[in-house]
Amino acid sequence: MRELFHDQNFPLVGAHRGASAYFPENTLLSFMKAKEMGADYIELDVHLSKDEVPVIMHDAHLDRTTNGKGKLRDFTLAELKQLDAGCKFGKPFPKQEIPTLQEALNWAKGSIGVSIELKQDIEKYPNLEERVLEVIDKTDTLNQIQVMSFNHRSVRRIKELEPKIFAGIILFSELCDPLTVVRQSKADFFNAPWLFQYREAIDALHQEGYLVCGGMNDDPEKWVSMQALGIDMAETNKPDVMINHTQKGKRTSTLLKNFYAKAAL
Repeated sequence: MRELFHDQNFPLVGAHRGASAYFPENTLLSFMKAKEMGADYIELDVHLSKDEVPVIMHDAHLDRTTNGKGKLRDFTLAELKQLDAGCKFGKPFPKQEIPTLQEALNWAKGSIGVSIELKQDIEKYPNLEERVLEVIDKTDTLNQIQVMSFNHRSVRRIKELEPKIFAGIILFSELCDPLTVVRQSKADFFNAPWLFQYREAIDALHQEGYLVCGGMNDDPEKWVSMQALGIDMAETNKPDVMINHTQKGKRTSTLLKNFYAKAAL
């Protein structure tokens, strides 16, 4: 992701599970369409299959988005590949396979950033961080990747395993001191919904070289307000809409100077 970080490219628009307002979420089709719309990066969610293959799905259970039932982790990759990840979307699509992380990164390589949410919440996967790093190494996509998680211990663990990876913590609350929390997790960026963001915290994070993500948002008016606060990136189910309300090149060189200085430590 660092290759996207230059003054004239901020703020970044990420496609939340792809162009998921229009296509089945977390499918290669949704990712491809988001790229066509001009998204700066794709956001996706990763669990482990029964045979410890990183696969892309938001929920820990199969029921909401596929024709399967039960916990994803109880199925092998071969079994998961028999399911249809597009059949619950509401519009008829040809069968959409549950993609593996490797398939997504092979597709994205050299063309678009990828934000990987490590799903270490409802279900815990002891080897998730290692398996994700193996795929990133195999596809040689480290410079295109950011990882993040609501599980801050998972973020700290993946940074300990691979210090060069760009990583962030996700929260769903307004913190008194987000700077301390980011430091404790060894993260590079702070991700919280726009309603929990405030100027003093954003300025403090920027001063120390941390970037700020405004969570997921499909409201153009809120996105304009977020940009005025200094948000560096946000994710949306409607990348085509948000891109039309994005003013690029609104960052000073001070932020990135501090960011790269911190990254070099």
